Amino acid sequence: MIDSTVVEHSGKTVKYTYWALGEPNGSGNGTCTAFVRYGWAWVDIVCSYLDHVVCEHD
Repeated sequence: MIDSTVVEHSGKTVKYTYWALGEPNGSGNGTCTAFVRYGWAWVDIVCSYLDHVVCEHD
């Protein structure tokens, strides 16, 4: 995430977002994005946070 803009690893801007209410809020200098379990809305998190991940395969 760059200045509240979600980007792919390639640097392309993500066209669809689904931020949770009040997000992104920069909490803990979050520069990565995670899904909230209930409702699957997005929140910003610190990239060093360890949890399950969603991956994309071409």
